[in-house]
Amino acid sequence: MKLSIKFPKNLVTERLIQQKHIPCHCRIVPKLFALTFNYPFGIEIDGTVEDWKLDDIEERALAGGGGEYLFFAPALVSLKKEDDTSYTIIDLSIFDEGFGWCPILKNGILTEPVDFSDPIDEAEFFSAR
Repeated sequence: MKLSIKFPKNLVTERLIQQKHIPCHCRIVPKLFALTFNYPFGIEIDGTVEDWKLDDIEERALAGGGGEYLFFAPALVSLKKEDDTSYTIIDLSIFDEGFGWCPILKNGILTEPVDFSDPIDEAEFFSAR
């Protein structure tokens, strides 16, 4: 997965993108996956995720019910800068109120799909992630 975004060019941004698990917000509709960053910028900066499949996300995190977006949730992302507006997504997790952080990518590789219809307890779910 790739993130297309134009961050401000400054030391804060350079240091931020070197961090793992940067807080952001994800919005997903069937043909658009956006990540929004607001800390530490004081303004919202939107980016678009490319090279993704909705099925890959839905196999690893629960979509929300109703509303404009399938997913509208906090997220954590780790990035690798490719150029001024392109970043490879190394790690990605989406937060779900019932399951907590649902990892989608770890070290650039999709995590194992989760069968959310299978009644497992929380300890088993988190130990497997």
